[in-house]
Amino acid sequence: MTPNITDQWLEAETSVGFRTFYALHVRHLKRIVVIHGAADLVLSKVAQTYRERNTALVRWHSVHDPDTYTGVVVPHLETAWISAETFRLFSLPPGIAVESVPAGPDLIRDPEIAECQNRVKKCLAGALCALGEYELATRGTATDTEPLLRQWAHDWLDHAGSGNVPHDLHYFGTPLTPRGPHTAFVADEFKRLDTTMHLRGGCSTTNSDVLRRFGEMALMKGYQVCFYHDAFHPSRVDHLIIPELNLGITNATPPHEIPGGSTVIPVDTRFGRRHNMAEAESWWLVYQKLYSHAWLLMEEIGRMKQAASPRADADIAQITAQCTA
Repeated sequence: MTPNITDQWLEAETSVGFRTFYALHVRHLKRIVVIHGAADLVLSKVAQTYRERNTALVRWHSVHDPDTYTGVVVPHLETAWISAETFRLFSLPPGIAVESVPAGPDLIRDPEIAECQNRVKKCLAGALCALGEYELATRGTATDTEPLLRQWAHDWLDHAGSGNVPHDLHYFGTPLTPRGPHTAFVADEFKRLDTTMHLRGGCSTTNSDVLRRFGEMALMKGYQVCFYHDAFHPSRVDHLIIPELNLGITNATPPHEIPGGSTVIPVDTRFGRRHNMAEAESWWLVYQKLYSHAWLLMEEIGRMKQAASPRADADIAQITAQCTA
């Protein structure tokens, strides 16, 4: 974690395929610079240039190689530099100026990578089903979360937020990468907070429902809410942050658990949970096996992408100077 730098995941391999949130994060920009060819080299230099200028910036990372950027944003300039591969993933909102900068030949879509991604999707879909069966064996038949949500609303949402309209931001929290589930970026955000609540003891599905419900309640009260989605299934929420309250809430179940802020509040979300451990353990083993296989496939995708990366056929320093002038 470095001052003035924010690292984010806006893409993930999920149980429903490759999903992104890029379209939600470019709509407030005025200018996009699309880097063709060796974009990773140019984006790295652009980020380094603005870091040396002590300028606040946001770095979007590739889920297939966490050290590689898919985009760099300088908020006060309302400008983003993104790879051509990323630019093709979303529809451009109206009113944004687009510039193209060549830095070599574009990456050609590899059918072997696409097939590997499809196998990751199938593994994660199977793992999600196994996790669902595990949770059925370890939770109670009735889950009443209303008392908890009413108490949180009383404690945290007694006063309206400063926003006139709901303002929600969406990211991925703990995506699977070639290095395994990656928690560092959301953990960095949580370490900055005054208070974090950690939902423990309950099942992941229940915790996700509680997080989504409370986030929606905060939106309706005028607060900005940052939702960090589950890479297993993008409709689920693993973490949320309400910046105005300096508050974060996290689904503290593996592989999502992250460190807390200055004050950590554990929250028991068992809600009458029961245990059928013999049945649960068998499903947990199935989940682990499928998740581990997806991890191996991600490693393979990472290797194939590195091998297919286009070489720079231009002066990267000159291109960077042009981009950051």
